[in-house]
Order: sequence, then structure tokens, then C-alpha cells
Amino acid sequence: MSNNRILRRGRLWPRIHSSIQSSSQPNNLAYAIVFLTVVFFLPHNFLWAQQPPRYYLMTDIGPGRALETRTSGPGAAGFTIGNFFGGFGCSATVLRNGFLLTNDWRMLPLCPLVGDTESIASSLEIEGSPSVVGRSISSSGRQVPVQWTLQANGTFLPSPVVLPLGSLQGIAYSTDNFGRLTGELDRGGIRVPVYWPNATTPPQVFPLPGVGQGRKIRGDTSEAVIVGVHENHFFIWYPSRSNPNNLLFPLGAISSSPQTLRWSSDPAIVAGSMSLPEGVRGFVWRGTPPEERLGTLGGSLSEAWDILPTTNQVVGAATDAQETRRAALWESGSIIDLNKAVLQTCRGGNPILCAPTMLHTANWITSNGNIAGQAFVSGELHAFLLRPITPFTWTLGACAVSGLGASCSAERNPIYSSSSPFSSPIYKTVTAASQEARSAVTTQGARALGSTNSQAAHAQAAFQAYIVIENLSLSRLLASGSSSMRVYFHFKVKATAHTCQGPNSAGGVNANLMVRPARGTAVYASAMGFLGFTGNNPLFGSGIFSAYPTGGSIEVVLPVNLSPQSLATDSLELLIEGSATASFGAIRGTGGECASGDITVQFCAEDPAAITIDNGTSLASLGVRYALWPTVNPAPGCADVPL
Repeated sequence: MSNNRILRRGRLWPRIHSSIQSSSQPNNLAYAIVFLTVVFFLPHNFLWAQQPPRYYLMTDIGPGRALETRTSGPGAAGFTIGNFFGGFGCSATVLRNGFLLTNDWRMLPLCPLVGDTESIASSLEIEGSPSVVGRSISSSGRQVPVQWTLQANGTFLPSPVVLPLGSLQGIAYSTDNFGRLTGELDRGGIRVPVYWPNATTPPQVFPLPGVGQGRKIRGDTSEAVIVGVHENHFFIWYPSRSNPNNLLFPLGAISSSPQTLRWSSDPAIVAGSMSLPEGVRGFVWRGTPPEERLGTLGGSLSEAWDILPTTNQVVGAATDAQETRRAALWESGSIIDLNKAVLQTCRGGNPILCAPTMLHTANWITSNGNIAGQAFVSGELHAFLLRPITPFTWTLGACAVSGLGASCSAERNPIYSSSSPFSSPIYKTVTAASQEARSAVTTQGARALGSTNSQAAHAQAAFQAYIVIENLSLSRLLASGSSSMRVYFHFKVKATAHTCQGPNSAGGVNANLMVRPARGTAVYASAMGFLGFTGNNPLFGSGIFSAYPTGGSIEVVLPVNLSPQSLATDSLELLIEGSATASFGAIRGTGGECASGDITVQFCAEDPAAITIDNGTSLASLGVRYALWPTVNPAPGCADVPL
């Protein structure tokens, strides 16, 4: 793609491609400040009545379920396991299989044993060498417990977990970071809870007769702790301890089922669900009665699937007043519908990005706040990962001054600031007392206008917008063997300037455009330009106006190399900045001095065509998810900023 390629002109936009650059330009006239400002704006409204304490960017992993996620060292994603419907990466005969999403956003298959047609992953550990446990299923339905271990070539190889003589089937539901496992096996036609000291040692069977399963295992170097369900009752089992200290039924005769175990020392912290007369309720057991019972979203059901003890955050599901099941987060005595905390990524009517989505169950929460679970997307169950986004504060600035020695800075005159990811359309203006200098700013554009035949007029406006691109959907576009790709950000600039070519007049308009990391001081790409004049000289342009010395409407495209598989948690968080400045001066004399100009800088973030790849195709049309901070509702068009 060549630089300075003119595509369209006039009503349509010519295009300039610009890499990181600076342009030499005349200094603006510098004067002392004497001004009066007047501000107009539309009120700010939230899209939803509920404002969660944080917001999440959703990764749609694909058809299936996401069950557990772990963080270890750097990486926005951590490691997430689940099950992919339809199968991928295994033999053609495999109908479905497990997956592992790595911390650098690579999807790895967890295939069944040779000859089997399905695999289901249940749990993972990443301390030391990552391993996953679950089951391999034959075409006849026989289930064998398996453990997948990381190989030197980066793949995961399944191996059967040892079954005792006389047992042909079993399932491994959980593993800990010492290689111990729990699950169930078939014993005389009855499924019973079991404990494996490791995958190659015959298991220890639960000490009571009856149906059940081991759900989660944790422990230290000296012993293991297992939670599970036996005859519909939640138990805590210490396999290495002797009776009667090895087994607890904390909720007694209440029908209950644990889903997670967090343990570093006694007491164990367990979360799950229990049946009560008023309905199913999630619970948290912290070692002593009474258990904590979780509320609903207005319906009859709540379920706890995981807890993060350091923050007391619980994730799971709850029904609303219409008995619709929704993924939920409990914290600080409140319940949050996670559907209302997901940042909007619907762009341009894309059927993938805009598909009706309902987060159904949150299964796991990590120490960095990532949440894994499943959602219904267009009625199909999909695995998801939610990543919390630390709020951005976006600011709109504008100023306008006139008179002897007039000068001002939009950066030092913020007239609107918010950390909300949602906004109504905002339009604010500032006007100098003499009306010779005016500026306007919106959530996607800035405009400055100045005119004088005596003394000075100076106006400036600046806007900010943040973009957070979802890693997995962008990484799927990477060329084979490539770790980065170039993404293009399209700005629109419109500028005019006028002079009577008197000897005592000077000035011009400036545009500054920039793409930066959202949380750093570096600059990924920038462009600037000056259109103006001095004294008797005609108009001239520099920077982006070099090819347009009389002004006009142009499009400036800033290319940025992005690395979607980077381990940096904020590698795809970007800040878009634009500013427009008009600065003119004139001293009355015999030359008939006059000076005026008008400039608009826009980044139409709500327009999918504003962010493309190198062939001009928009990210949105390719199914790449990205959130705008703020998202403006209703989405504005990209007409001129009024002034």
C-alpha cells in the first residue's frame, strides 16, 4: 500500500497513509490570555440502570463450555480448559474434544485416546508442567479417565488413568498441583467417588457405600482434600486421615452439591448449591456453620460454581424474575448480572459480533479476575472467557480566546471527563467574547475556528477515545508463522485558511492525530500538519497538508503493528487522540489585513470502516471483537462537527 495515495476528493475523502512521523511547522502565534468561555452540552445518560463495579471484554472461544481457568505469570488469558463441540485438531472421526486456551491465546486440542470418538476435559493444573484430566469416550459410550500432559513439541498427549481390576469405566474430574486426582469409577454397576495418589497408581475408594463422585481436589505436600457428593449430600474427604476424622458432611441431611474447593489450610472453603423449600440456592462453606446462602436475581435459583477467597467474589448462575438463567457474580453483599457488565462489541451488523448472546453460567474466576463459563450465542452453547478492563478516563477539551496576545490550551481546559464506558452523544462548544474564536468537541471529533482583522484569535479542541481489541478473534487472522499484524486507523481531517495577504497578518490551522498504548507514554503512530500563511505569502501546507496547500478534506491512515498473542495484559488497549487548532493574528495597517481558518479532526470510532487491515477490510466484518470506551448510544454519524 503506497503512501500519499489519493483515492477520492471533494465530497469523498482522499487518503494519506502516515507512519510515525513529525512535521516541521511554523510556531503558532503566542499571546497572553484574555478570554470568556461559554459551554453547551447534551446531558449524559447511562445505557443501563445497573452500573457494575467493573466491566469485562468477552472472548467467544467457540461452541462448547469453558470450565476452569488459571493464571500463572504474565498473560491476559491465563490458561483455560473446556470442551469444544464438533471437535477440532484431532482425527476426522472425533465428534467433540477438549481444548486448552493458552496464556498467549493459542487453542490446543485435547484429543481422545486412539480409537475413541470423544473427549471431555474437566480440570487443569499449571504449576510445573501443565496437565489436564477428564475422560475419553468410545463410540460405544465407554468412558475411561485420562490425563493429558504437555509434550516437548507443545501438544498434549492423553494417557489412561489406572483403573482397579474389575472396573472398566471411570472419570477424572479434578487434579491438583501435586498430580493427585479425584473422580468416579464404576464398581459393580454403581458410580463411586475415588482418589488417585497419581495417574499410575490404583485409586482409593470412598469409605461409604453408595453412589457419588469426587468433584475437586486440593492439598499440600502432606495430604489431599477432596470435596464431592455422596447420595446427594456434599462431603469433605481427607483420604490420608483415619476414621472418624477423615470425612465430614457439613450440610448434614440437606440435599447439596459442591462445585469448587479452595484450600491452603483448614478449614476448606467450598462453594456449590443446595436444595431448600424456596428453591435451589448457592452456598459458601467456610468451615463453621452456618453456611453463606446466595441470593438470586429475582427468581428461584442460584448456584455457586467458584469462589476467590482473597476477594470473596463468587461466580455462578442465578435466575431473574422471569426465571431466565444468567451468569452471576456475587461480591460485597451484592449480586451482579454479568450480562450487564460485558462491553458492547457489536459492530456494523456483523452476524457473529451482533449475535444474540446470553451468558448462562460462570464456572471459574482467577486471581486476576478472569471468568470462564458458557453462554448461549444465537441459541447455541459457546465457551467464553471474560477479562476485566480497568476503567479508562476519557476527556474532551476545548478553549477559545481573542484579544491582544490571545492563546489557550484544550488540554489544560477539560470541559468534560468521564470513566464510564457508555455515553450519550456529547456536543460542547466554547466561544470567545468577540465571537472571533470558537471551538467544539464531541466524543469522536474536534473543531476549531478563528477569524480576525485586528489583534488575535485562538481556538483549540481535543478528544480522546479508547479501543480494546479482543485477542483471540484477532489472533485468528494471523498469517502462519506470524506473531503480529498491521491494523489501520482512519482519521478524517477537513481544513481551510484564508488571508488577504496583508504584511501584518499571520496564522493557520493545525491537526494532530495519534494512536498510543492506552496505559503508557509511547506513541505507536502519529501524524500532524499545518495549513497557513505569513504576511504577504500565499497559503502553504506541511505534514499531512503538504500535498494540499489550499486545504480540503482528506483521510489520514495511521498503521499500527499489533501482537494479539502478546503476554502483556494490555497489548491491545489503545488510545486515540485528535486535536484541532486555529490561531490567527492581524495588526490593522494599510495592507487590509485579515486572517481566518477552520479545521476539523475526527476519528469515527463507531464506524467499522475506521479500523481495517491492509486490504481495506474492516476488523468488524472479519469477526474481530473490539470495545469502544466510550460506546456512544445512539451511535453518532460522522457528519461535520457543528459550530
